[in-house]
Amino acid sequence: MPAETATLTFGRQVLPGAYPGSAPQKVTDFAATALYEAIDTAIDALDGALGLSRPENTRLLVIISDGCFCDEPCAAAQKLLDRVRASGCAVLWLAPEVTWSKRLTGATVHELTNPAAIARAAVAAVHAA
Repeated sequence: MPAETATLTFGRQVLPGAYPGSAPQKVTDFAATALYEAIDTAIDALDGALGLSRPENTRLLVIISDGCFCDEPCAAAQKLLDRVRASGCAVLWLAPEVTWSKRLTGATVHELTNPAAIARAAVAAVHAA
C-alpha cells in the first residue's frame, strides 16, 4: 500500500501545503507572523484527511513548531493528540528549541539541530506509539 501524506501550515488559519495523494514540489520556508497557533484545527484537519485515529495502518503525525501556544488551542490540541496516540498513531515533534512552556505531551521530541537525525527520530516515534 503506498504512503499517503499531507502537509499544512497553521497560524491564525490552517492552510494546505500538499493535499493527500500529492507531494510538495519543493521545500518551502514559512514565516511565523500570526501570533496565534491553531494547532488544534491543524491536528483535526490532518486526522480527517488522513485518518490518523484509524488504527488500520502505521501512522505518523509530524509537528514542526516551537510550541508557544495560547491556552485554549493548546488544551484542545492535547485532547486531539491523545486521541490519535491512543489509536496507535506515532507523533514526532521537530522543534527549533526544546525550551517552550506549553509543550504537548506524548510526542517524541527532536531538536532541529541535526537534520540527519530526523529519520532516526521518526523511527523512534513509531516505536514509541
